[in-house]
Amino acid sequence: SIVGGQLTIEARNDGIHCENKDDNTISSILIMGGSGQLSGDSNGIYSSGAIFLSDGEYEIIGGSSMVSTVDYSQVAIKADGAIQVDGGTFFVQTIADGIHTGTSFLINDGEVTVDSSDDAIHATSALVINGGTISITADEDGLQSDESLYILGGMIEINAKKDGLNAIKKIEIQEGLITI
Repeated sequence: SIVGGQLTIEARNDGIHCENKDDNTISSILIMGGSGQLSGDSNGIYSSGAIFLSDGEYEIIGGSSMVSTVDYSQVAIKADGAIQVDGGTFFVQTIADGIHTGTSFLINDGEVTVDSSDDAIHATSALVINGGTISITADEDGLQSDESLYILGGMIEINAKKDGLNAIKKIEIQEGLITI
C-alpha cells in the first residue's frame, strides 16, 4: 500500500511489481495518496492480482524510452485481476495499452488521462464508468471491453484512431458526457 509521500521510480522491469505465484487473490496494489512518477521499461505498475487507486497524483509510464523495441505487453497500469479507480489524478503514458486488466475495470471517481500507442483502457471482462473524468488519446481503441462496456456517468473525452468505444457483447450508456 502507498498512503503518502513523494515517489520517483525508474526501473528496468516494472516500476511497481506485486506477484504471488501461489495465490494471485492475495496480490494487490493499493494507492491511497502521495504523488510522483512511476516508470518501468516493462510496466509502470503490475499486479498478478488487483490494483486499487483511491487518491494521489501520479504520472505512470510503461515501456519507457530506454527500450529499443516495442513490446505490446509494456503497459502503464496492468493487472491480471481487476482495476478500480475511486479518486486521485493519474496521467498514464505507454507504448502499448495504457491500462489493461485481465478481468474488469471500474472507475467511480478521479481523473485519468491516458496517452497510449495501443488501446487506452482495455478490460477482458466488464468495463464500467460510474463517474470521474477520463481523457484519452489512443492510436487504437479508446475504451475496449472483450465483453461489455457500461457508461453510467462521468465525463469522457476520446481521441482514438480506431474505435472510441468498442465491446464484443454490449455497450450501454445511461448518463455522462461523452465526446469522441
